[in-house]
Amino acid sequence: MALGALGRSDVDTVPWHRVINGAGRCSHRDGFWAGIQQEMLEAEGVAFDRRGHVDLARVRWRGPTRELVTRLRRDLPFG
Repeated sequence: MALGALGRSDVDTVPWHRVINGAGRCSHRDGFWAGIQQEMLEAEGVAFDRRGHVDLARVRWRGPTRELVTRLRRDLPFG
């Protein structure tokens, strides 16, 4: 839903192509953009099986590192 709310100017700055669904597939509503998304991910080295799925255990983001969280807490002004 968040990606669907992106404005046209955001599409060039937000790495939308890196967001896939919980089944490990590109899930854009139209086949054209799903195909473009898969091509972009493959160009980054993400492998898809013959059914168009990725191995989520291998590519899923595990969250920020402790070092990143510490740096963000230090550098960002929280109110």
